[in-house]
Amino acid sequence: MRNETSPHYSDEEIISGIKNGGVSRQRISNYLYRRHVDFVGKGKRKYRITEEDAVDAYGDAIIGLCNRVAQDAFQSEGNLAGYLYRSFCNRCVDRVRKNTSSIIDQVELLPNMRTESKTVLLKLIEKEDMAQIISLLDKIGGKCRQILIESEYYGFGVEELTERMGFKNTNSLATQKHRCMQKIRQLLEKRKDHTT
Repeated sequence: MRNETSPHYSDEEIISGIKNGGVSRQRISNYLYRRHVDFVGKGKRKYRITEEDAVDAYGDAIIGLCNRVAQDAFQSEGNLAGYLYRSFCNRCVDRVRKNTSSIIDQVELLPNMRTESKTVLLKLIEKEDMAQIISLLDKIGGKCRQILIESEYYGFGVEELTERMGFKNTNSLATQKHRCMQKIRQLLEKRKDHTT
């Protein structure tokens, strides 16, 4: 039986957990983050980058791995930890290049969303600048931000999200999500009015 305070998952369990989406994907993402957090210190020393850059590269590598697995695009001859470390190193090198070429770092963006989540939010993201979409999500804040990120990025189903967020029923959640999307549309319209 597993010790719940420090579980250990096999590569197959990690892949399965990510593909299941929702709570399972979130649990595995958190597990991966805790399990290999020593990569941050190694990357910081090896590539002589700031701790913030190393942490960002590490988070990006985990998100990238989860997205590849969820989209059935993951292929590695080694184990997941080795793949994650190589991905992390590549992202550290990217940061070194950015820093040495004096390119101003932009706000970190949401990772590519799951292909089966082609919703209104995803369509907006495809048409708009990602930094602006993130800014809009921050402006609507609170429950709206949580609903949209957890449904669109983490892939929580309606029933799962209804229970998770304490809504009375799925209709209440759907109504709230619709209102959240309306807020984003209104903010987009205001922004477009100011630019024309």
